[in-house]
Amino acid sequence: MTTDYAPIHRRDAGTGPLAGLIRRPELRHERRTNFELRPIDPQGSLCPITHLEYRRAREQHRYLKGCWAHYREAIAMAQRLAPHRVLEIGCRYTPLFPGGDRLDYMAEFRPTILHDATVAPWPVAD
Repeated sequence: MTTDYAPIHRRDAGTGPLAGLIRRPELRHERRTNFELRPIDPQGSLCPITHLEYRRAREQHRYLKGCWAHYREAIAMAQRLAPHRVLEIGCRYTPLFPGGDRLDYMAEFRPTILHDATVAPWPVAD
């Protein structure tokens, strides 16, 4: 794994020759030569959300604005791991994997496991 630095353009950064540019680390995963991308779940119950589904959810929930880059990277990381199950913690209204398990302490977000993640042990089997 290597780290590159990518500029981010911001409209609210002020004035000056370097205004609007900040740098953030970007992780780039290097694939092993024998690596094969497998489907997350061969039965199809763990399909991630699509960009279109994200955009629809963003229209209803303003906090999602600007989150697609994070969502896309998290989905890609999960695809590299090819899990059979996924547990998302604090995913609010829009989980990355609608068929997976969701843990949250607020019932309004419709988690599959209603629990405060700061309290151990979690009610999750290994």
